[in-house]
Amino acid sequence: MRLLVLRHFKSKFAKNVILLGSATTLSQLINLAISPVLTRVYTPDEFGYFATFLSVVAILASISTGGYTQAIMLPKKNYTALNLVYLCLLIICIVSFLAYLLLFINYVEIISILQITEVSNLVYLIPLASLALAFYGVVVTFNNRNKEYKDIASAKLSKATFGGIFQVLLGYFGVVSGLIYGYILSLIISSKKMILNIVNKDKKRKISKKRLIVTAYNYRAFPTFTLPNILIDSIRSYGFNVAILMIFTTATLGQYFLATKAVKTPSALIGDSISQVFYQKVSTINKKNLKRFCIKFTLILSIVSLPIFTLIYFFSEYIFVTLFGDGWRLAGEITKALTFWMYFSFISSPLTNIFPVVERQDVGLIYSIAYGVIPFVMIIIPHENILVLIENISYVMSIVSLILIVNILLLLSSKQYE
Repeated sequence: MRLLVLRHFKSKFAKNVILLGSATTLSQLINLAISPVLTRVYTPDEFGYFATFLSVVAILASISTGGYTQAIMLPKKNYTALNLVYLCLLIICIVSFLAYLLLFINYVEIISILQITEVSNLVYLIPLASLALAFYGVVVTFNNRNKEYKDIASAKLSKATFGGIFQVLLGYFGVVSGLIYGYILSLIISSKKMILNIVNKDKKRKISKKRLIVTAYNYRAFPTFTLPNILIDSIRSYGFNVAILMIFTTATLGQYFLATKAVKTPSALIGDSISQVFYQKVSTINKKNLKRFCIKFTLILSIVSLPIFTLIYFFSEYIFVTLFGDGWRLAGEITKALTFWMYFSFISSPLTNIFPVVERQDVGLIYSIAYGVIPFVMIIIPHENILVLIENISYVMSIVSLILIVNILLLLSSKQYE
């Protein structure tokens, strides 16, 4: 086993994983280093408002490309991928415009539902932030396709650094919504180099209305199957914040948000970096080698990540109180409760990229529905407090993640992948 791990980490694939994983880890360390300052210039309520804003933005951004973002990795020719990029940008602009109209027409109802009357004017920033986030996802995917891992890593670091600086400065000068403004600015600044890479690949401008229509038709499986999958996953990840707000308080949401920001989100983002390289690998690998590669990948990821999540489980409460103050103890307790779910999700999330590669998005959709529905069903059931709720959800979702891993490996056991 030791030789297997060493040999795997000498491969080019592993080096790319380490590069993106290191950049993501460093960016999260930057966020973690800044967080003790943010918790002293912003209140739990202001963290709660930011969590609400970010949740709506992320859900809107998830549908803003029609699901075509994931298709960018698949074409053999780069000009087809560029057509997909421009198709995504067109859909993003249309969705953002429609979002502005919706907000203008239903302004009062929306701020009432989101319970953000104290910062109601910021609702008009939702389409802009959604556009920036969706655009960021598109350019990252295209750069991933072209193996521009250094630029992706640089973007991650820029996003964390500039975002943190803006948020601290705005908070210091008393800007209540500094967390939101800093987030939007970080998305815009960090995309610059990756956008230049797209421009350099598109010097011949092989884009036309006809090509966009043909491309949209050829990859229609993505808005049909992948888009619902992405939307459900986004609602599962971010809609839960809104549900917490409606059942508990804005301050409680702020505690939960800090827990996910400090620990759960970093682990998910590191997993996302691994997923980017994993997706590129399984998109090009010989199908007969898929099963062997995925088994080895799953074993190594399980072994490497286990000590990290063990430390999180035993020391999260102490770490939160030490770094953020005794007022954030609940956030540490929530993090401990999330550990089992974080561990199994960290392993299973990259493997879900297998579904579009083997053209079984329908199976992926079923699991996305389960991931989306179960937490919301459980939150409807009365719980003593948010900590008990999170513990119960964590145990159930850990079991679901294990079933997903086994199902993917069984799917690859069919004759066509052996």
